Amino acid sequence: MANPFNRALTLLLPLVLCSLVACAPGEIGMYADHEEDEDFDRITATVAGIPNSFTRNNVVDDEIFTNTDLTGDVVQGFLENAPYSGGIRSWLADVEVNGQRASDALVAAAKANGINPLMLLARLQVEQGAVSRTTRPSQRRVDYTMGCGCPDGQSCNTAFKGFDKQMECAANVLREHYEGSIAATGQWRKGRSRSTLDPLSVTPANHATASLYAYTPWVLQGSGGNWLVWNVTKKYATTLASTTPVPQPDPGPTPDPGTDPDPTSDAWVGTTCEQDSTCDLSQGGVSDGECLGWFDQDQGELFGFCSNSCAGYCGDLTGHAPTFCAEIEGQGQCVAVPDARNSFCSGIPGTERVSKPRFVGNSGASVVWKDVCAPKHEAVSCTSNGSAGVCVNTSTNSCSGTTVGGACPGPSAIRCCLP
Repeated sequence: MANPFNRALTLLLPLVLCSLVACAPGEIGMYADHEEDEDFDRITATVAGIPNSFTRNNVVDDEIFTNTDLTGDVVQGFLENAPYSGGIRSWLADVEVNGQRASDALVAAAKANGINPLMLLARLQVEQGAVSRTTRPSQRRVDYTMGCGCPDGQSCNTAFKGFDKQMECAANVLREHYEGSIAATGQWRKGRSRSTLDPLSVTPANHATASLYAYTPWVLQGSGGNWLVWNVTKKYATTLASTTPVPQPDPGPTPDPGTDPDPTSDAWVGTTCEQDSTCDLSQGGVSDGECLGWFDQDQGELFGFCSNSCAGYCGDLTGHAPTFCAEIEGQGQCVAVPDARNSFCSGIPGTERVSKPRFVGNSGASVVWKDVCAPKHEAVSCTSNGSAGVCVNTSTNSCSGTTVGGACPGPSAIRCCLP
């Protein structure tokens, strides 16, 4: 058991720092008020991809951070016998989200973003001690369990309300920080030294560690921050290695699809459409769904997919590709991100994978670029030395010709692709 006296001394550090500088609400300590004492116990087991001893420059490696082999059945088994007090049944083991287990929602969100479900499972615990609880917390804590969509001092954005959307948001943020390190556009990057809020100098040894510090810019060894992320991740990885999977109960016979009273109920952003009435997005809490249509002159065809207007952010829906608020013809429109569930855009007729900037509007969100499934004519154009091309994200896309820097807006990875 960790020494509570030593831990109490360590907790004073962020409080003293915040008396000297203007800390934003919620930044004090970053998990330094964590209430589960067992999460501070030393884990002696060896886990591949996680250093045996904590080193602030290498919290976990890229291989374990991006490993998506973990299944919903194994996570369910873990939640039914979580490693606390000799084995407890977490309240999460009995949570259903839109007809699926919380364990399956967590795994689906992680895999959609190429993140190890273990990272979300550990994050659930360090954020609010959610895994070690045996009783269900307030509905608000369930709906915003990761704090996604809840800016300091402001009301939470209902587009992120719900356990499944919180998992999708957290996974997406971790992935964006990871990609930001790869593209050398993020504030936290592999091999680049930067001070945490402790303050301590950290030089991430890999993209995974850079992502974790971008999410939580604290070390707080022995009391919180990324030390706690490291310790809980190692604790959970050790338990998961010997966890017995718990399969999903048999749901019984599948209903006859011909009896479905609402054939549009499964519509979501990116669903093929011909008219607005097809785009009922209410299952995801969206009331202004519309069919975004366009005519492709090259193919001589009319195409369309479901969308909704946005500024800064779009909500995600379990079972569908993540979304992004992109600038389309000068306005904000929610569009699908390339994902296996839309065959990386080829499953949305008339679209292609293009790099688009976020439509910020009055949201206050940061300006970022992301690959999305957009109408083919929506690729951002550019010119260099009189030659016309399109802007591409060179960290995720290839160019069949040559690329030129400085001809496109956005980070350095966005370059002009010339034929």
